[in-house]
Amino acid sequence: MPAVGLIGFVLFLAFSGFGMVIPVLPSLVEEAGAAPYHLGYLLGIYSLVSFLMAPVWGTLSDRWGRNRVIFIGLLGFGLSFWLFGMFVHDLVWMYVSRILGGLFSGAAIASSMAYLADATEDEARTRAMGIAGMSIGLGFVFGPAIGGILGHAQASFPFYAAAILSWFAALLVLARLPVVAPRHGGHVVTGFGAALRLLRGRTGYLLVLTFLVTFSLAGLESTVAFYAMRTFGATRYELGILFTFVGLVTAFTQGALVSKVREGQETRAIALGLLVSALGFYLIVFTGSLFSAILFVSVFALGNSLVRPIVLSLLTRVTRVAQGATSGANTAMDSLGRVLGPVVGGYLFTWEPRAPFFAGVLYSLVGLVVLYLFMRRSASEEGTPASRRS
Repeated sequence: MPAVGLIGFVLFLAFSGFGMVIPVLPSLVEEAGAAPYHLGYLLGIYSLVSFLMAPVWGTLSDRWGRNRVIFIGLLGFGLSFWLFGMFVHDLVWMYVSRILGGLFSGAAIASSMAYLADATEDEARTRAMGIAGMSIGLGFVFGPAIGGILGHAQASFPFYAAAILSWFAALLVLARLPVVAPRHGGHVVTGFGAALRLLRGRTGYLLVLTFLVTFSLAGLESTVAFYAMRTFGATRYELGILFTFVGLVTAFTQGALVSKVREGQETRAIALGLLVSALGFYLIVFTGSLFSAILFVSVFALGNSLVRPIVLSLLTRVTRVAQGATSGANTAMDSLGRVLGPVVGGYLFTWEPRAPFFAGVLYSLVGLVVLYLFMRRSASEEGTPASRRS
């Protein structure tokens, strides 16, 4: 487990760096004289490039080794932040930086998750994924807070700090992370071939679940602040409190509750998480104060953060494709959800402010159907020789 703890620390450092830039991006877009929609494009292009490259990086990690690809990813991740810091008022370089960030983020994240799958036995894997999720959640809690403080002093400081954290994490990987032997090394295919192979088997249902839970989360993240501002006049300070609580709930769920899920209980826990997510979406419609916003959004966060690491743990357990390719495909579906979620959520909010949350209830129920189809497919495959193939 020391290797799992080190990967968790690396993910915490990387996502703290990522979170640091969030508070300062809107004002930098404005200071660059760009239209507000460029903020959405800057966020979206990062996820789009990550979606395209994550399967490739995952497969390369099967061939080159996890440690090497994680190291490369963190170096490139840091470079993207440093470039942004150097050109904080140049819109073209902002886009170059975000494209580089999306390019290398898949290397660091997908390979880290594949490393966890390699380094843990089946019965401990859900706990390991929970530790990773908690580390990411804590990074998103502390990152924006630190970024807000540094950005107040100098706009470029959060980007330089994020670069230094990424490079420090890369040095930790180089010096301290043990090399582990890959699991499930049978089929090694490149890029989208791996994703297509995974989509054809029962693993395809789990990848669809990954997309759905991220798609619903990204849709909420892009609209709930506007909804709170409209319903009870939430200030920036109150929104900061809201998202801090949500981050803490996410970290607690993935660090404490997910670890309690034993092998064989995964589908039951996923179903429970989807139902709690649906309840949270429904309750958000009745938000009327900061307290109710914290309570209702936290209900959603509890369910959503319960589902995500368990789906990934189950995916790494049932796959017959190499773990790097599997984690890359999962990261790609996660990135696709982050690309499409804000677009659909924003459109629905413009049409009717409550619509994104009613739609979220529907997404969660569709997730239950997908989970049922996965269980039925698993029962069929495990009873036939086809179960030996993904």
